[in-house]
Amino acid sequence: RDEALAYWTLPSHDVFVAEADGQVLGTYYLQPNQMGGGAGVANCGYMTAAEATGRGVARAMCSHSLDHARKRGFRA
Repeated sequence: RDEALAYWTLPSHDVFVAEADGQVLGTYYLQPNQMGGGAGVANCGYMTAAEATGRGVARAMCSHSLDHARKRGFRA
């Protein structure tokens, strides 16, 4: 758990949480795909809670990540 949280919250990651009524339903991070020539490509990791199934949480996080990536200047 500690190692996973440490990775998920690396300083190079922008981390977001989806919640409803105080309950965490999902999370994602956004980072550059790689340094150098790949820095203009966004890379994300997503997780949703089992109870989020069918509630549109993953779709909302994906949409948010695309918007955030554009605002950060990612081109792909």
